[in-house]
Formats: sequence, C-alpha cells, structure tokens
Amino acid sequence: MPVDDHPTHPDTIKTSTHPGCYNRPPMNKFLYVNDGFYLREDGPGQVLDGKHIPHVMSTECQAAKQNYPECSGCKHQEKSK
Repeated sequence: MPVDDHPTHPDTIKTSTHPGCYNRPPMNKFLYVNDGFYLREDGPGQVLDGKHIPHVMSTECQAAKQNYPECSGCKHQEKSK
C-alpha cells in the first residue's frame, strides 16, 4: 500500500548535535513512588503511601568509553575518563 509523501513535522527535526544527556543534572539517589494508600484514622479520605526506590544503575557516562564526537565538551564525559 503506498504512503502519501508529506513534509516533515518541525518537532521531529533534529535541531541539536548533542544527545539529550549532554550536561544533564546529576542522577537522583532514589525515586519516590506511590505504593498504595491507607484510610485516614482522623476522618474521611485516603492518604497515599509511598516508598523510596534506590537508584542502583551506573551513574557514570557510558558514552565516554566510545568517544562519540557529539559528546565532546560534556562535563560527564570529562569526569568519566
């Protein structure tokens, strides 16, 4: 089945030569997620119950080992060497 040719949408055009992780803020140590709820004892309603999930993956830049040219100048690449 043929596909109609149409112009590229502006939001899908790559406008940067850097990846999304370029000079990103540091990773959080944990993630706070919803873990159910419980009923309030002092009145009507519910209270969300949450818990902390630790960040256990590597926080070092993995692209630094590959020496990608688009990563040159990134503060994380320099720190990982």
